[in-house]
Amino acid sequence: MEQPPVDDSGLREKPNPPSVPKADAVSLTEVLVCREPTSDELSPDIRFPHPHSLTADIDGTYRQRFEPDYEDPTTEPGRFLETTTRALHVEDNAFLSNLPQPWYSSDGYADKLIEYLSERNEQDRTKPFFAYLPFSAPHWPLQAPKKNMNKYKGLYADGPEVLRRQRLERLQNLGIIAPTAVPHPVVGMAGEEDEHQWDRLDEDTRQKSARAMEAYAGMVDRMDWNVGRVLEYLKKTGQYENTLIMFMSDNGAEGASYEAAPILGDQMMAHIAKYYDNSLENIGRGNSFVWYGNYWAQAATAPSRLFKMFSTEGGCRVPLIVKPALQTRAGPGAETLATDSIITDAFCTVMDVVPTILELAGLQHPGKEYADYAAGFEIAGSGALRRGDYKVTFVPAPRGRSDGSSSTFAQILAKRKT
Repeated sequence: MEQPPVDDSGLREKPNPPSVPKADAVSLTEVLVCREPTSDELSPDIRFPHPHSLTADIDGTYRQRFEPDYEDPTTEPGRFLETTTRALHVEDNAFLSNLPQPWYSSDGYADKLIEYLSERNEQDRTKPFFAYLPFSAPHWPLQAPKKNMNKYKGLYADGPEVLRRQRLERLQNLGIIAPTAVPHPVVGMAGEEDEHQWDRLDEDTRQKSARAMEAYAGMVDRMDWNVGRVLEYLKKTGQYENTLIMFMSDNGAEGASYEAAPILGDQMMAHIAKYYDNSLENIGRGNSFVWYGNYWAQAATAPSRLFKMFSTEGGCRVPLIVKPALQTRAGPGAETLATDSIITDAFCTVMDVVPTILELAGLQHPGKEYADYAAGFEIAGSGALRRGDYKVTFVPAPRGRSDGSSSTFAQILAKRKT
């Protein structure tokens, strides 16, 4: 479980600005439900003792808390970039002016959750707990400790199309997708770095693009280690087997290519060139600011179409890993042992999480139940409606149809033994 310390060389620390956190800040500690409650604990009036919360600005202080010394703080960095650089954290309603040093968000958030769990006394441990640990990694800007990045040095040198083919083959070999699955064609647009034509790019562009992916992999590596730390704590304290654990992503891979964005793109690239060091050797450090773009994202979401910010499968279909508690309720008075692993492509959404937890706790859902329904969703002008195995999708130009029409497809679900 040992991991190297955070490499924070070259970082210039500055205190958090005296700003009020946003009302929609993301809560850190509120997926772990421990122990089947006894009958006297199943009251709707149940309260979780000693609630704690660490909130972070929704895009702020992602990794190593670097913010430049702006020439004109009254206009810089601008509304959009401000959400990605400001380091605003609040704990139990108190603004934190300083964070532990060295600071790396994945480490800090896992540290805090373990701290909260360790504060539970013997009496607390006879009751369920609920904890929510949303990492900001691996969102851009892509930054990771150097030793985590070094594990992946050279892995992405052949470009996103080769990676896409390798991952598709791996998914088929693991039985996650059908051997006959045909991946959706890669979708690009004018102004983006054409990593799809990898061999036509100059060497410097290829190296920097691959290095951004190494930073991304390092972030995932570090996050994985921190998830392991939380699980190890639960095992050490005898709580792991009877804890329900869910791990999921919030959306498909991030494929934004801001260099190609109208208006915003030029302003953003000029700001980054002015204040950040995106030289090859510095990519991944706290004073760099890179993303990996459209083509690497489609290597991650294949065989599905597109990526985050689209209502297509590539934008909204994500993995959900569930480790059940050793004993879980399957109905009144019934218990099942969670021993075997399965892969399922059953349709579910985050809306299913609360009813699942309530059912495991033996509580009645207070709202309506719908046995036959259509699920609809929309984001940034891209919408979809799904019912059963059918889904109608709309993607606006330039990545979708310029005539405004939608596309319909039948999703064929592979039959697997369960």
